[in-house]
Amino acid sequence: MLATPNRSITWSRPPLPGKNAFESHTSSSEWAFKCISSGSERDNYLSNVFVLDTNKQPLDPVDPGKARILLTSKKAAVYRRFPFTISLKEARDKPEVAELRIKIDPGSKTTGIAIVNDATGKVVFAAELSHQGEAIKKRLDKRRGVRKSRRARRTRYRQARWRNRRNKKKGWLPPSLESRITNVLTWASRFMRVCHITAISMERVKFDTQLMENAEICGVEYQQGTLAGYEVREYLLEKLGRKCTYCGKKNRQLQIEHIVPKAKYHDDRVSNLCLACDKCNKAKGTKDIKDFLKKKPDLRQLFLPNRKQRWFLLPPKSLFRQRFSPVPKPPRKEDLPCHL
Repeated sequence: MLATPNRSITWSRPPLPGKNAFESHTSSSEWAFKCISSGSERDNYLSNVFVLDTNKQPLDPVDPGKARILLTSKKAAVYRRFPFTISLKEARDKPEVAELRIKIDPGSKTTGIAIVNDATGKVVFAAELSHQGEAIKKRLDKRRGVRKSRRARRTRYRQARWRNRRNKKKGWLPPSLESRITNVLTWASRFMRVCHITAISMERVKFDTQLMENAEICGVEYQQGTLAGYEVREYLLEKLGRKCTYCGKKNRQLQIEHIVPKAKYHDDRVSNLCLACDKCNKAKGTKDIKDFLKKKPDLRQLFLPNRKQRWFLLPPKSLFRQRFSPVPKPPRKEDLPCHL
């Protein structure tokens, strides 16, 4: 409880909209925003309340407790519900405002946004921006279907307007991607109006998925892939020595076996395939590989915990070079010997 000369205020009241997991309204526009907060201590909020003076000049954000005191004492009024912003009823001449930095982590479905104090490193505000790229694509597909069916009806014929694709301006982007970029720019400009942002940081990360699966991949191997020059069964037979993966017996009729059963997860990639005899295949069924190989810990280690790095990668390096060596280039005309 906080005691003052005229009143007493308890901290156990319902929180302001800026505290904890506050979810804003989702309007007809193509965005949805969600604040993020961790912990229940009032001194450790991630989503603080933004403050403006009477002249709409941004001041330092305050925690929700202090904002409640300003509102109950009628020294401030609610300016905007989201992001929750209050406006003081007085002007400040040349206020000392901390320099803030907005950090953006872009993604295809959600974009993370955080506002950080550069001097102290404290996170002032954090939220996730949800994009509507998939919804936009579905609406475009629905519109395309309606127009196609309209042309097929026995009405006035409308010729397909496929030539309008040439009229796209330079720098044109698909509507789903353009919506994602516009949403981020819109919210960045909104935050700059309610707080003193002096710098912007954006995460730019590129992942080499093939290098993550095979650390020795290089050069032309990127284009050829795992099954270049192989059929799936031939690849598995040569890789596994023409024997059952589970019992190790040879001279048996082998079947292509899914390590993770198709009943649990349909994955036909080569990394999820092996060879098994009919007896082992029926015995495994839809069992998890951990339960099926419980009595064979040595064989179990080949699959767990990181199967992609230990199990079906590429053929041995010597075999790969023998099978997939690049075709030599023909000699240049200048390198040919001259015959008089």
